[in-house]
Amino acid sequence: SQQDLKLHVKMSLLMVFLTASIGQRSLQSQPGSFPGWAKACKGLETTYAFSSLDDWEQEFMVDYDNGKSALGRVVFNTSTKSSIAQGHFILGMKALTNFMYDLAGYEFQKAVEEDSEFAMAYWGLALTGFQALWNAETVVSSRAWIMRAENMTKTKQEQAYFDIASALNALDSKCDDACKLDGKNEPSESDFVNGPCKTCRFQSLDAIVWKTALENNGWSQTDWFLQSYKILTKLALGSLPSECPPSESFLDCKPLQDARDAAADAYAGCPYFAATLHYGLHAHDYPNKEIYDSGLHYAREYPERINASVHSLHMPSHLWDRSGNFLLGSESNKMSVASGHAFAVSGGLNALQARAFEYNAANIYHSLEYEQFEVLMMCDFERARALLERMEYARHQEISDTTNTLMQQNGSTWQEATGEAMYAAAPYSQWAYRMYARQILWSWCYFVWGATTNSDWKAALTSLIISPLPWEKYGASITSNPMYSPQSEAGALGAIAIMKLMHFVALGEHETAATKIGQQNWNSSDCGNSGQGCPFEFADMAVSRIQQAADHYANSNTTYESKIMWVLESQVKSAICFAQGNSSCAVYQAQRSYQLQIESIPVLRPSSTSVLFLPGTLFYATMVGKLLNQSNDPKVLEALEDCLEPTGRPNNGLCLFALATVASESKNSTAATSAFNNLLNNVWVSANDSNAFACQQGVQAGKAFLHPDTSGSSHTLSRIFIGVGILLAISIFILVVYRLKKATPSNIYDDSSAQSDDELLSSNATGDEKGASPYLEYSNNA
Repeated sequence: SQQDLKLHVKMSLLMVFLTASIGQRSLQSQPGSFPGWAKACKGLETTYAFSSLDDWEQEFMVDYDNGKSALGRVVFNTSTKSSIAQGHFILGMKALTNFMYDLAGYEFQKAVEEDSEFAMAYWGLALTGFQALWNAETVVSSRAWIMRAENMTKTKQEQAYFDIASALNALDSKCDDACKLDGKNEPSESDFVNGPCKTCRFQSLDAIVWKTALENNGWSQTDWFLQSYKILTKLALGSLPSECPPSESFLDCKPLQDARDAAADAYAGCPYFAATLHYGLHAHDYPNKEIYDSGLHYAREYPERINASVHSLHMPSHLWDRSGNFLLGSESNKMSVASGHAFAVSGGLNALQARAFEYNAANIYHSLEYEQFEVLMMCDFERARALLERMEYARHQEISDTTNTLMQQNGSTWQEATGEAMYAAAPYSQWAYRMYARQILWSWCYFVWGATTNSDWKAALTSLIISPLPWEKYGASITSNPMYSPQSEAGALGAIAIMKLMHFVALGEHETAATKIGQQNWNSSDCGNSGQGCPFEFADMAVSRIQQAADHYANSNTTYESKIMWVLESQVKSAICFAQGNSSCAVYQAQRSYQLQIESIPVLRPSSTSVLFLPGTLFYATMVGKLLNQSNDPKVLEALEDCLEPTGRPNNGLCLFALATVASESKNSTAATSAFNNLLNNVWVSANDSNAFACQQGVQAGKAFLHPDTSGSSHTLSRIFIGVGILLAISIFILVVYRLKKATPSNIYDDSSAQSDDELLSSNATGDEKGASPYLEYSNNA
């Protein structure tokens, strides 16, 4: 739409601003009059100018006169007497609102250093451990921060916030039984974040936040942070399976609908508040068109208001991807990473004593992963490969730096250092494994469907074995290892296995495995005891690990991820059957992959694009429609249509191309025309850039279908008309000659040979003994 096009231009300009203009903003925000937006956001008129903060901090404290801000406008008066501590606290609140937990923790800690009796600074430190939407909490340390400030002086507003934090961390006695708090032994972290304890904590949090926010006590109605927190607590509650049973529409979960209603109310009260826009995006991040369409105004508005938050600039991409607008999704993630770069060069890294590649890593590399998916949808393999290379480089940095530091500074042995380094690098490996799997799987699929000649998938043929990742939480980590390690490791192994098997088939020897083993010097002693050869041994290993991942998720009641692991397992098994020449088995397993994906929809939660490495719908269509040459099977077209449903990814570039291809082959011109038009006009938008766009063959096929070349038939028609004209001219010429000769019969025979009419009629029509009839002779000549 024109609106989205304008937003695309604005986002591009903002990206330039972020990367080129850092350091040129005013170091202090001056108080001013804000008649346009302040009327709608009562209580936010105040602006802070803390000259005592470092220059880099003041960069992120900036509030502009038009209601825009670096990290969002926050007004929160506290009981501290230290203006410096208050400045650190306000910046910490801004960071906390935008899920910048590293910066928030640093600022709250600095506030404590300035004022050791500053209760709200301890509250802030406790809240940095509440990362429920990321499946990551640190309840034990959060409880410690709250208890340290228990007897400190607090205002009525501050006490209300402490009561909220106490409920969240099971310090209000309401969850003693659920959390097994007997006063003797402190529960472990896992006890707090699983099962009945987590449910009780979230329910208590939700109850007290709404009770406090709805009280008309002179401050809560204009405390926009508290009003927006109503959204966040409902989102936390909605993440519990006990609160939101499986639903195919995602409209049956009351806490999530309450979150969307709370976002609408808060937005109506103050459409500029960062937390409202941010949490409003999360509330609409569900695969239902009615839901995500109603939240697109948050995606459009947020980049207009906030320009320095990595996570919050990324969040609009969730809704853009849901709606199939991968261009705006990609722009969102470019802005997100650019804002991370802006922070890196601001001077803040030195203060935080952080390495550039690791600061805010959970946000930056999540944005990289999303952008890779988006550019793959747009068939930009060059950009996708560059993002993967950057991710792999960060992984290498973590392993190398940590190993060297531990060996040189701590005197650790190589075994000790590398073990710690591999654990520290686990989150980077998670991102890298998932991005790697996606790069080769989508490259292969585009190649099989004939859209590209790109051969990135061949990288899997020479890949090193994927190192195992920690599946349990052994110590501090920037992501949840139990949540992300199993799926990442399984995804990479599964992708490599499929590629090795497909290459095995491409060599034309899938019917004679023993022959291939002999040719490649692969014997049973090299790879195992099955005698099938290395590709099959690798595939068996991958299936085993995928099954372990599925069981891991099933045992922790992580239903969706468990089902998706079974989808991946079926895909690998289908590839094994195909490589063995067993087409019926290959179809069965591909069908199972498809069906399992459909069955997983009711338990789907907002998740990374990474969980579903290759949709079961697309895999089935590829296996049956292309590899087994059964594109006329109606289920192939049905699978591709399911791939483009809101529960999948509308406008999925490859599913659109595959659908258009199948529809055109089956003479369904309406479906083919619609798919090709959508693909060329809305998805493959970089098709004119030959350096970045890899699907030129696909574009040519689309253009040939939409605009067929009729010049050949025109030439044929012209030739026909010319031939008819020549024949007509000859016929007219002969007729004229005939008429002339008939008019002068003496030219045919002379008087001596003349006969009467009776004689002529009595002669033999076929010629007598004296010769043929002169009349007949003329007729034959004519």
